[in-house]
Amino acid sequence: AVLRPMVRQAADLRGEYDVIASVATGAIIHGGVIARELRAPHVIVKKQEKTEHGLAGLIDGDISILPQARVMLVEDMSSTFGSSLEAMASLKHEGARVVHTLLINTWNFPDFQRNIEGHSVHSLCTGAMIVAQAINSGTVDEEHQDILNHWLVHPDDESWAHNGKWELPKGEMK
Repeated sequence: AVLRPMVRQAADLRGEYDVIASVATGAIIHGGVIARELRAPHVIVKKQEKTEHGLAGLIDGDISILPQARVMLVEDMSSTFGSSLEAMASLKHEGARVVHTLLINTWNFPDFQRNIEGHSVHSLCTGAMIVAQAINSGTVDEEHQDILNHWLVHPDDESWAHNGKWELPKGEMK
């Protein structure tokens, strides 16, 4: 269900990038399928080098295609955009430039918003969309809706969870 919209989004942007790069490991299959469907070259950006087995380096695939390449980076889920920024640095080291990042989901936390500044980021789903769907389907009641919405804006504030009872922090308006 998620691959079709990702392929459509990537197809809409196709003239703007030459290579698809997946952030390991969560986005490998998604980037691979998109690359296959659109007949685009594909590489995988790892978080750390393998030293015991496999290929050395942070990028698996034909890195000779990367110098001067425009890249669409594929990521599964991003809370802060940190993994994507690390992958971008690895690709830049090889001479490539990330022109778009395609995400399945982001919670859209404040750190994420700060980190995406200056980057072209496309996300199929956001935390607000998930919360809205949960509310509309009756999965989340009104009392917990406020807590979830507070969490989306203040993810580091865990004052809502005390003594096993979830409640909005004191002084927060509903």
